[in-house]
Amino acid sequence: MVQLKYSPVDTHTSEFAIRRALIALEVGSTDRSILQYLNFFIRLAPVERLSFLHVMPTPDFWDSLEREEEHVSQDNTLQAQALHDLKVRTLAKLELEKDIITDFGIRQGSPLDELLEEAIALDADLIVTGLSTKREAHGILAKTLARHATCNTLIIPDLSNPTLTNILVPIDFSNNSAQALKMAVELNKQLTLPAKITCVYVYDVPDIGWYKIQRSESEMHEMIETNISDAFEKFLHEQIPGYHDEIETRLLPRVRSSIGIHIMKEVDETSADLIIMGAKGHSQVERLLMGSVTEKILALTTHVPVLVVK
Repeated sequence: MVQLKYSPVDTHTSEFAIRRALIALEVGSTDRSILQYLNFFIRLAPVERLSFLHVMPTPDFWDSLEREEEHVSQDNTLQAQALHDLKVRTLAKLELEKDIITDFGIRQGSPLDELLEEAIALDADLIVTGLSTKREAHGILAKTLARHATCNTLIIPDLSNPTLTNILVPIDFSNNSAQALKMAVELNKQLTLPAKITCVYVYDVPDIGWYKIQRSESEMHEMIETNISDAFEKFLHEQIPGYHDEIETRLLPRVRSSIGIHIMKEVDETSADLIIMGAKGHSQVERLLMGSVTEKILALTTHVPVLVVK
C-alpha cells in the first residue's frame, strides 16, 4: 500500500468540506472496511459531524405485536444496550480529530427507507455505506441508494484499501460529470502527493457503411476521436481552468459490451483506487434516469470505492 502524506486542511476555506456525513453500519462484515476507509477519507475531507446509523430489519408483524404487549421494557433495555455497544465498538476503531462531533442511532424498518429518511432529517451532505462482495444480491442496496439519495454517496466495497493514487472520472460532457470532475480536483488538492486523475469517455461508433463516405474504418475512428479530443479540451478548460493540464484523458470506442463494463476495464488498466461519478439531479425522473452506467459499475466493483456526486 502506498503511504500518503497529507496537507493540513482548513475547514473554512476548503470547497470539499462536509458539514455532516451519515454512515450506515450493518454491525457486520462491511463495517470494518467502512471505518478503515473513513479514517483515511476524513484526513482529506474536512468533516464537522459524523452520524452513525444501524437499521434493524422489521420483525414479523405477529411477533412484533406479541413483543409489544409483553416485552416493551425489555426491548427498550436491549436497544439502549445495542446503541451503547455500537458506539463503543465504532469509536474504538476511529481516529478522530478533537473537533469532529459524533452521534449514534439505531432504527427499525427498511434499511434503505430509514437511511434515506435519516439523511433528509439530518440534512446530510454525504452518505457512506458499505458494499458486501460475498452476497448474491451484490450491489442492490448500493445501486438503489445511489439512485434515490439526494446528496453525495460514497460506496465502499469490503475489499477496498485506504489509499488514493489514481482517480478515475467517467465523462459524458454533462453538468453531472463536470461536478464529478470538480470534486476529483478538489479532493486531489488536499494531497501533498497528488493522485493521478484520468477522465474516460466511451463513445459509440456510427453504424454506417464506411464505403459510402469514402473513409476506412480506421480513418473514421481517427476523425471521431479528433472531434472528441477537441471537445474534451474545451470541456476541461471551461470546467477546471488552470488545472486542465494535470488531467489525462482516454477515449474508448464502445465494442459490444456496455459502457459500464468498458469503464471497469479502464479501472484495471489505470489501477484506479477511487471512481468519482456524476449522477442526475433531485427529481424522480432524473433519479430514475441515473442510468445503467452507474448501476453497472456498482454491481461490478469489488475493491474500488465509488463516490456518486449529485
